[in-house]
Amino acid sequence: TKKNGWTLTIIGNGSLKNKLIAKYGKEPDIFFKDFLQPNDLVKEMDNAGVFCLPSNYEPWGVVIQEFAAAGLPIIASNACGAASVFVKINYNGLLFKNGHLGNLQEKLEILFKKNIKELQEWSINSHLLSNCLKVEMYSSNFFQFIKN
Repeated sequence: TKKNGWTLTIIGNGSLKNKLIAKYGKEPDIFFKDFLQPNDLVKEMDNAGVFCLPSNYEPWGVVIQEFAAAGLPIIASNACGAASVFVKINYNGLLFKNGHLGNLQEKLEILFKKNIKELQEWSINSHLLSNCLKVEMYSSNFFQFIKN
């Protein structure tokens, strides 16, 4: 795969971590980091160009909204509930079919071919989408539920 200078940082202590390190740990453009606390994760956001959440099962995944708020284009599996709200195909990101690594690779290759202007547009669009759910909306829905 031609990566056009992109690197990959994998963050977390999930069940696949050791398997991924065994397979890709010697790759010069792939980096592994343990689970990070929110303050440290913010530092990673500042250095990131894109966020990818390849979860096999993620009922919501607030991290998608957090990275959208940071203005990052997003690639997520269709198993991520929050992707239905915060990832719009070819607007601010891409979705891939859960469990299909070939489909994830296709989406990454599409991203690698994007020029800086396209990535900046996706970044702005991610930030705009991140604001679509607000506390006021939740509280309004809650009070409507109580009244009924």
